[in-house]
Amino acid sequence: MGELPFDHPEVKKVIDTTLNVLVAESDRGAVLVAAELINNTLGQFLQDIFPPEFKSSILLNYPGSLSTLSARADAMYAFRLIGKDIHRVMTLFRRVRNEAAHSSSDFSLEGQADRLQEAYNELVKPWTSIDHLATKFIVEKLFQWVNADEDGTWREMYKQGIFSSPDEVLKEMEKKKKKQLEGHKPRFRLAVAVSLLCAFIVYHKKELLAALGDSGLLIQIFQQNDGQMKS
Repeated sequence: MGELPFDHPEVKKVIDTTLNVLVAESDRGAVLVAAELINNTLGQFLQDIFPPEFKSSILLNYPGSLSTLSARADAMYAFRLIGKDIHRVMTLFRRVRNEAAHSSSDFSLEGQADRLQEAYNELVKPWTSIDHLATKFIVEKLFQWVNADEDGTWREMYKQGIFSSPDEVLKEMEKKKKKQLEGHKPRFRLAVAVSLLCAFIVYHKKELLAALGDSGLLIQIFQQNDGQMKS
């Protein structure tokens, strides 16, 4: 996948929303919510590229043929609306989701580490890493989330350049918050990965719609096909 423009307003909104939602869940809850976030993002993609007069609810709302994550992912890949890498990541997340939904034993993200790591590798190669981004977001969120910056000390030291990277801040904060942090890191990694996946989908949709232009190339294709069928 190419590098994601983090300053894109809709991309930033997706990342912020997803992070805030997922890190507060249990491992099982985070996976189930993540799957729903991905499904909703795909649904919005499809709705936005459908002709405006088409009743998208027929397909997208249950029990429509495109109401599930698997159906949306497969259809969008089949019609080349998403690439092989994004489809592969969604397949891996679906498998983790199925484990979370149907497992009768205790579910943990650590138990899905190999499958999730495969998804992470697909998402971020070659330009960054999930752990690097997770660390960055952990540092940013911890100031508010675990009240680690009550007097502004860590934030001010980071702004002044006393620490050269977010990792250094994290190491210092871990001295006091290590036990609490360790329990949440898997969910931060999941949240970052799902945020990236949803953000890639959103940005790809924006690029596609921009390329279609005001005339709406997809609508023209539908109209041409309709005319050929009638002639």
